[in-house]
Amino acid sequence: MKKIFIILILAVIGCKSSISEGEKTVIKQPKNTVTAQKVAVDFINNYVAYCNNYSADYDLIKYILKQPNVTQNFKTELKSLVTEAKKNDPIVGLGFDPIFDAQDYPYKGFQLATTHPKNNLITVVGIDWSDFKLNIKMKQKNGAWLVDGVGVINILEKERIER
Repeated sequence: MKKIFIILILAVIGCKSSISEGEKTVIKQPKNTVTAQKVAVDFINNYVAYCNNYSADYDLIKYILKQPNVTQNFKTELKSLVTEAKKNDPIVGLGFDPIFDAQDYPYKGFQLATTHPKNNLITVVGIDWSDFKLNIKMKQKNGAWLVDGVGVINILEKERIER
């Protein structure tokens, strides 16, 4: 009797953890889990707000280093890229924004376009500029989604959106 009860409990738990939709299985996430898509869109829109209110006293590296939703690898790569560019040309630096991979950006922000689960890429598109798209690479660490790449930071050439 105990074995039947344990099997019944395990079956009920198993049924609650996933639902079947045709041939694919969708895993239900706890309600307090933040999705990769939300983290990606929030990150890029917060960055747009930062750029819209840019202050010369507060540079890009300081801003990114304070972001909790970005991997350490992203922070290190950005700092290295910007520091090297400023060393090579103190006046111009990179000459473009490495996160937007452009000199200009959609001032009203971005919205979700598509997701690519195989390589953890999220594509966002400009709200008021539908031709402006970015791929954002996501990484899961300790159950939380973090931005690991966008623009020219940690994005392979073949993963970047053509301009």
